[in-house]
Amino acid sequence: ISNSLNVVKGRNLFDDDAYKVVLGRKLAEQLDLKPGDTTTLVVTTLSGSINAIDFTVVGLISNGYKEFEDKIVRMRLEDMQELLGTTNFERKVVLLKETLKTKAVASVLKKKIENQSFEMLLWTDLADYYQQVKTIYINIFNFLKSIILVIIVLSIINTMTMSVMERITEFGTLRAMGTTRQEILLMMISEGFLLGILGGITSLISGVSLAFIINILGGIPLEAPPGHTQGYQIFINLVPDVLIFSFAVAIIAAIISSIAPAIKASKLDVVEALRHV
Repeated sequence: ISNSLNVVKGRNLFDDDAYKVVLGRKLAEQLDLKPGDTTTLVVTTLSGSINAIDFTVVGLISNGYKEFEDKIVRMRLEDMQELLGTTNFERKVVLLKETLKTKAVASVLKKKIENQSFEMLLWTDLADYYQQVKTIYINIFNFLKSIILVIIVLSIINTMTMSVMERITEFGTLRAMGTTRQEILLMMISEGFLLGILGGITSLISGVSLAFIINILGGIPLEAPPGHTQGYQIFINLVPDVLIFSFAVAIIAAIISSIAPAIKASKLDVVEALRHV
């Protein structure tokens, strides 16, 4: 049960479509069926006997998963109950327009069915594969973040150290004019802070602009992964929390990176600094 099914041929089911079915695209290809054809479904009922009913194919559906398209047959609940010889059902599925509201809706439904013989499970409880893949990607992204952070810190340390080495005479002059070591230290850290702000703003503008251009051009095409029947178009979703986090990391990394060069600049000997060429 999903709201991501695409009707690739024919049409979808309606409430009054008695004895009509929609089939997975691959299943229809294997059985050489198309919309308008009649097919007979033969099943073993819950009592163990054999039952068969003729159905008319009204559409073919796809969601990109080969295993799904090889097997799926959709029909009205009443027709399925008649086919299986029962008036019961196995499960009810509630689809939401916003995934983030899953827990809120679940808490409301739980109160409504607490006196009934239902067991309620969230989609996250049933999606083991999704949870495993999500964990893998989170670990990969965290590892990449750490590498990028180290590169940022080393780059800024190198930049600030070069700045100190090129301005030794300037620092010596400032010290000779009465500037304290603490003031030199604060000046260098402030310089790193400003560098972090400018770098963060530049990165945000370039990243958002690039994402906007990619989305406008139709995304990035991705070939069909193993087990899928069609590829994807990847679009970049701009999440405010992620943008804020990236901006904060740029500033914090710049401040931390400027501490060591700032200490070095503040400890320069005045006489040696003035004589430096």
